Amino acid sequence: MSARASGGKLALALRSPRAEWVMLGLMALALVLRLPGVRWGLPHIYHPDEPTHVGIVLNILKSGDLNPHWFKYPSFRIYISLPVAIVYFLLGVSRGQFASVQELQAASMLTCGTGTTTIPGLYAGLRLLMTLFGVLGVGFVYWWGSRHWDRRVGLLAALVLALSPLDVMVGHWYRPDTILTLFSGAAVLAAALLLRRDDYKHYLLAGALSGLAASVKYNAAVLQFVPIVLAHFLARRRLLDWRLWITPLAAGIVFLLITPYALLDLPAFLDGFAFEINHYYVRGHAGSDAAGFGSNLIWYLGKLLRYGGPLSVLALCAPFLVSISRRKETWLLLSWPLMVLLLNATARARTVLALVPATVVLAVLSAVALDRLLLKLTLPIRNMARRRWAMVAITALLLIWPTWRLAQVDAAFAQPDLRTVTQIWIEENLPADARVMAESYGPVLGEGGRYCATLADRSPEWYQAAGYDYLVAGHYWTFYVAPELHAERVAAYERLFAFPEVARLEGPLQYLYDPMHEMRVLQVPVPSQYSLLTDDGDAPWLVEGFHGLESADGRPFRWIGERATVQVRLMGGHQYRLRLQAVDGRPEEADVAHSVLYLGDQLLAERDWSRQSEVWELTFDAPGALDEVVTQSLTLVTNPWQPSAYGGADERLLGVRVQAIELLDEGVATP
Repeated sequence: MSARASGGKLALALRSPRAEWVMLGLMALALVLRLPGVRWGLPHIYHPDEPTHVGIVLNILKSGDLNPHWFKYPSFRIYISLPVAIVYFLLGVSRGQFASVQELQAASMLTCGTGTTTIPGLYAGLRLLMTLFGVLGVGFVYWWGSRHWDRRVGLLAALVLALSPLDVMVGHWYRPDTILTLFSGAAVLAAALLLRRDDYKHYLLAGALSGLAASVKYNAAVLQFVPIVLAHFLARRRLLDWRLWITPLAAGIVFLLITPYALLDLPAFLDGFAFEINHYYVRGHAGSDAAGFGSNLIWYLGKLLRYGGPLSVLALCAPFLVSISRRKETWLLLSWPLMVLLLNATARARTVLALVPATVVLAVLSAVALDRLLLKLTLPIRNMARRRWAMVAITALLLIWPTWRLAQVDAAFAQPDLRTVTQIWIEENLPADARVMAESYGPVLGEGGRYCATLADRSPEWYQAAGYDYLVAGHYWTFYVAPELHAERVAAYERLFAFPEVARLEGPLQYLYDPMHEMRVLQVPVPSQYSLLTDDGDAPWLVEGFHGLESADGRPFRWIGERATVQVRLMGGHQYRLRLQAVDGRPEEADVAHSVLYLGDQLLAERDWSRQSEVWELTFDAPGALDEVVTQSLTLVTNPWQPSAYGGADERLLGVRVQAIELLDEGVATP
C-alpha cells in the first residue's frame, strides 16, 4: 500500500465516530481520575502559593488594571482565570453572597501555608480549570499519536498520561504546571514534525507553541528551542535557513501578546524574573536543598522511577525499539526529558514539579516503546484474538505501578489533610483556654492560638517564659531533609523535642511532594526559671505597661509606665525567688520612684528606687494546690513622672527603667 493511501486511510479512521468516542472516553477517564480531592483543605488554605495567585486575579477584577504587577510567573494563567472569577462572582451575586467585587478577598493568612478563605468555591473552580488542561493533554496525545504513529500508540499514550501520578498531582493545585505540561509537550512534538515536514508553517507552529509555553513559566524559554534546533540539523538543513530564525520571533510575539506588561512594566518584570532565577539557581530553598549536580540527577531519576515505574524505563529505551526510519525522531523526543533532567540537576532547589514539563513527551515515548514491545512479545502467537488479549494483559501489568501510585495521590487529596486532622485533635483533646503556638504549614488554631514561621526561631526557655502550654511542630522537616546544611536549626528543634510529646499525628500533607507525614504536639513544661527583658522577643509575657526596648551602655532596658504587668506560669505550692533590677532614671528634682509589687491581688512588697542601678530581691509562695500549674500576674505600680515636665521632649508617663526580671523556682515551699 502506498504512503498516500495509508495516510488517507488513517485520516479517515481519525474522522470516524469510533475514534472520536475513544478520545472522549479517555478524556472522561482522565477527568474522573483528577476530580477526587479538588476541594482539598477548603475552606482552609494550605498551599503556600495559591492565595497569592488568587489575589492577583482578584486585584485585576477589582481594579480593572490588566497589569498584574507580579511577574514571578508570566501572565497566561492569570488572564485565563479571569472568566472563572467573573462567573464565580456573578453566581455569588445571584445567591445574595456578594454585592460588590470589592468584597472578594483571597484569604486570611495566619502564617505561611496556614489560612482560611471565605470564597472556597473560587479556589475549587480555578483548580478545576488547571485540571482541564491535564484532560486536554490526554486528548492531545491521543490525537497526535494516532495521526503521526498509529492509533494503538495514540491510545497507549493517552492512557499513560491519564494515569500519570505526576500529572494528576499538579491538577489539584492552582499552579501553572498542568498548563505548562500541555504547551511544552505540544511544542516538542511540533519540533519533531520538522524532521519530515520541510516548510515554514511548521517552524512557525513550533515557535508559537514555544511562546505559549514561555507565557506559562519562564524556564520553558530556556529549553524549548533546543528540540527545534536539533530537528533542523538532524534534517540536514542549513544554519542560515531563514525558517529556523523565525521560530524565536514567533515565540517572542506570542509571549508578548500574552504577557505585554513584560515590556510595559519592565522593572516589575525584571524583578519577578530575577526572583525566580535567584530562588532556584542561587539561593535555594530549605526543604528542597540540592546536594550537587550528580546527586540531583540521581534524585530526579529516582522520582521518574518512583512515579512511572517500568513505563519510565520503556520511555528511555524507545529509540532502541523503533525502526531505523523513526529512530531520529525518537531520539529527538527523548532529548526533551533528558534536557529537563540536566537543567533541573543544576538548580540549588529541587522539586518533583520540575519534572512535569516532560510528562507529555514521556507518555508518547512510553507508548511508542510499549507498542513495539507488545508486537515483539506477541509475534509468536498466531491466533489474533489471543494475541490481542496477550497485549492487553502485558499492558495491564505494566500499568499496575503508575495506577498504584495514582491511587496514593488521589487518596492523599481525598482524605483530610494532616493539618485538619491535627486541628480536630487539638479541639478534642486540649483545654479550650490553652495557649498554643503552631509554626508555618500548621493547623488553624482557636482563639488562643498563635503562629510563627518556625518554632526553632525561639528557645525552649522563651516558650516557657511566654506562658505557652503547647507547641505544634510540623515544618521542622524542612531542615531535616538536609540536616548538614541546617545544623543550628536542627539542634534548636532537638532542644524543643525534649519537651514532653503528647501526640504524634500522621497523615498526608498535600502541599508537599515528598512529605513527612507527621506533626508533633509538645507540652511546654512550667519553667523553673524566667529571665526576661533581654530582647524584643520577650513581648508575649509583657501584658501591659512596658515601653519599647532601648539600650544604654550596651545593655537593654525598658521604661515602664505607672502600672506594668508580666504574666507567668507557676507551680502551686512552690517557693519562688524574684530578682528585679532597675534604676530610678529620673532627674534630681523629680520625686523618688516608689514601687509596689503585687502577685495577682496580693501585696508582696514595696520600695523606693535610687538613681543607681540596684537589685530588688524577694521570695514568695505560689498559690494553688501542690504542683498545680497556675497562671499569675506580677504587677509593679509606680508613681509616674513625665520627662517633658523637666525640659525634655518625651511626653510619656514613666515609672522606672527596668533592666532585668528573673524568677527562679526554688522547689516546694517549706511549711
